[in-house]
Amino acid sequence: DRSPSRGLGDVYKRQEIYFLRAWEYFSKLQNLGDFPILTKVLSDKKEDLIEASKRRPRNEVARFILSDLDKAAELMTNSPVGGKNRLTRNAALLVKSRVALSEATWLKYHRGTGRVPGDDTWPGKQKDYLKDFTINVNQEIDFFLTEAMAAAKEVGDQITLTVNSKEVNPTSVSYTHLTLPTILRV
Repeated sequence: DRSPSRGLGDVYKRQEIYFLRAWEYFSKLQNLGDFPILTKVLSDKKEDLIEASKRRPRNEVARFILSDLDKAAELMTNSPVGGKNRLTRNAALLVKSRVALSEATWLKYHRGTGRVPGDDTWPGKQKDYLKDFTINVNQEIDFFLTEAMAAAKEVGDQITLTVNSKEVNPTSVSYTHLTLPTILRV
């Protein structure tokens, strides 16, 4: 929400919440794979809780994480107001790259094991609520690799590298071009 009644600090905090939710979901994705996606507060009704606890295929969870990281990066900057230690746009992009690369390689190397959504022996295939689920694993791998490269490139293009002196153990190296803000800006 970018309404004028909200200060920039409120918007920035919301972006940080998206980042933190993505970080938590990434942890769940790595440990559990298929996982429920929750986007709203649930009532205490048993039926609502049962419905909300239905696991979604891991590629959908990974796409949800990328979506949250995109929302986080949208209004974040690499120079938070007041110079405070806050999450930055580059941090969100780097985590996005990591999540996408992790999911792409997981799908690639676990294909055919029954652990990838859509495999013949994938446990989710037995669930009524996933009976119509289909996936093209190669397209998913390409999607996640493309997302990983794009996010990493955006961050990498901002960083100036030094010229390679081709010396293995240089005796005199000047680090005067590096300042603390440029080193810590990630």
